[in-house]
Amino acid sequence: MKNYFTNHRSSTTDSRPALSSANGLFSLGLIIAVLFVLRAQMKLQPKPDVRQLLFSYILSRPDQITVTSMTFPTSGDKLRYAEVTNPGITNILTPPGGGQAWDISHLKAGKTFETVYRAASEGMNFASFNGANLVSSDSTGESYYKTSASTFEFLGQTGGALASLGVKAIYKYTPPIIERRSPVNFFDIKQQSSNVNSLSFAIKDLPASLVANIPGVNAVDSIRMRINYQLLEVFDAWGTLTIPGPLPQSQYPVLRGKYTSYTSTAIDVHTFFGWIDISQLGSGGGGLFALPGTDTLVKYRFFNNKEKEEIAVVEVNNNQSAVVSVRYKNNSTTTPFLNKSTQDAAIIKAFPNPATEWVQFDCSPLPSGVYRLKIFNIAGIEIMNNAYTLKDAKSIRLNLGNFKAGTYIYRLEDENKTYVGIRRLVVVK
Repeated sequence: MKNYFTNHRSSTTDSRPALSSANGLFSLGLIIAVLFVLRAQMKLQPKPDVRQLLFSYILSRPDQITVTSMTFPTSGDKLRYAEVTNPGITNILTPPGGGQAWDISHLKAGKTFETVYRAASEGMNFASFNGANLVSSDSTGESYYKTSASTFEFLGQTGGALASLGVKAIYKYTPPIIERRSPVNFFDIKQQSSNVNSLSFAIKDLPASLVANIPGVNAVDSIRMRINYQLLEVFDAWGTLTIPGPLPQSQYPVLRGKYTSYTSTAIDVHTFFGWIDISQLGSGGGGLFALPGTDTLVKYRFFNNKEKEEIAVVEVNNNQSAVVSVRYKNNSTTTPFLNKSTQDAAIIKAFPNPATEWVQFDCSPLPSGVYRLKIFNIAGIEIMNNAYTLKDAKSIRLNLGNFKAGTYIYRLEDENKTYVGIRRLVVVK
């Protein structure tokens, strides 16, 4: 898996009162008002189609499911997933509404993995996350969670974006990010905001290549990052989803949530003048200046009321015209499941990432052989397909002179066309 704050006070808000048959018309009016307020606040694109939502509300039926805390992960759980990048599907990007039928049963897994949850006390960084009762880990670090009867909260992680730049960091989210809620019903709308605080480093502890572009770096003694995360959740559809695997076990009643997140990053340096925001001074540069800005991510998450795995998670591009990736519950009895930390150790990694002029793909865990590196833009269009022979120096260096700024997906295949690794690459200019 999957790898997501300023100093103002944050809050988590419930933007919609509960619906009931007794006050349906009153609640409907409130829903319409909330939709317009959220549209203005979050500046969502495309804007919610209120007419479609009204029609869906009128036609809603009592057989829609309610998702509860019985689906929250607990210690000892192994959640099994399969993932496909650039699947070339659009039939799952349907308008809001009830009684729908989605079918992705034809997809072929590019990779499979398990996410294992353990008692938080078993984690190496347990002392840094007060209240945590669960931890999961992979090759990038650890993630800590807190569960209750109503929420499954993400407290923070080790690793993150700085890990790819060679910096050890602990991200603590204030307040925690609510990953799952209970109960959840059709038409629920939630909004939350969180910050990463205390993400500061002495300049002497950072690699020289990261700080070389900082103006007046000789006068700087420390640096800090401010990260703000905002999330809008709209549970806009329900129906039946069919995923790969034997039937009828692989057909589920589901509730679909649309998750739109905005992650904004700023950088400050400390000198004898105090803290100074330098986010714009090096815009478009390399090193730490590859991080500032706002990233938008749109996902559709499909939940069942009994299964702990999300039945599917569909990531789309920013204009929501193409599917970037699909992760789904793996019901296959023949596909081998790899522990996520084990599999990620064999996945190629790009450095630096974000990259500016060049990028190097580290393939050192792989056996010697001929591999094919493919790169796709965020719309799913293949823009590069090159073969490489990896022997002693198992790395691939790529000049990015012809690449435009943006987010890309890179994929490495072996001679049998089996996916060895699939990950994101961010290019800044």
